[in-house]
Amino acid sequence: MLLGLSSRLYGAWLPSWVAAYAGDTLWALLVYWLLGFGWPSRTAQWRAIVALSFSFLIELSQLYHPTWLDAVRRTTLGS
Repeated sequence: MLLGLSSRLYGAWLPSWVAAYAGDTLWALLVYWLLGFGWPSRTAQWRAIVALSFSFLIELSQLYHPTWLDAVRRTTLGS
């Protein structure tokens, strides 16, 4: 969490590609680690594929913009 907040706070001093993608990368890494804790017997490749697929689905879901969902996303909890 500290790395993610730091990437936002000090983004002006970081290379632009690091500042732009650090949060998403750290979030995907968190998903990978949580899968490792939940299913330690699974292979690293399985965890990577599932974490990457889940991250892609989250990113793709942000392309969907019905009015009701945009209203939820404008709230503190929904953002």
